[in-house]
Amino acid sequence: MANHVYFNMEIITNLTDEQWDESFLEEEITRQWGDNEPRQVIEFLPLENQPFMQPANPKFDKDGNLEDSWNWYVDNVGAKWCNIDEASNGYITGYSAWSPPYTLAQNIANYITEKYGETVYIKMTYEDEFRNFIGVYNIETVLREDGTHYLDDDDNYQDDGDITSVMEEVLGEGYADNDDFEWHEPCKNLLSGEEIYPYEYLDEVVYNFFETGDLVPLD
Repeated sequence: MANHVYFNMEIITNLTDEQWDESFLEEEITRQWGDNEPRQVIEFLPLENQPFMQPANPKFDKDGNLEDSWNWYVDNVGAKWCNIDEASNGYITGYSAWSPPYTLAQNIANYITEKYGETVYIKMTYEDEFRNFIGVYNIETVLREDGTHYLDDDDNYQDDGDITSVMEEVLGEGYADNDDFEWHEPCKNLLSGEEIYPYEYLDEVVYNFFETGDLVPLD
């Protein structure tokens, strides 16, 4: 089973609500969970059916299923599959398999600029479900004088070794190998002398990194 990579995209542009709705499509479908009564829910259409992914030229079989889906997703989304949980004007959340959907962000940026002539800035934060890595991916469209555009991007990627180094400053070298260490049990912060819960503290470190781009111990 693939590790989930959870991501949040903040999409800054000047799309109206109507333009957003015609570019990021939803549908009402019937879902049933367990023995509960079926209910109608609104869900984001699969990426291969979204307008902003049509330049990637998805091909469908006679039953309407995406052909060669693994390769299409890897090449055009950046992961072998990707699900969108929520989407509203300027914000998308979801999860993908093994890697962040860098190429998805690139396709969204290209589509908005090419269709509406609007520049786009996207900030995507992401984290592996076991925090093997975390990161902040920034991408924007830049207009040239001739009316064409290019993508300017950067990726602030931090792996589990980077995370461990920060936590060792707080908990001591080799903290995870200590038989008495538990992520959900209180222990001493070696920098401040205060009692902390390591898992909650790491959450704060990661969220601060998402906000500032700096992976550092917190006061």
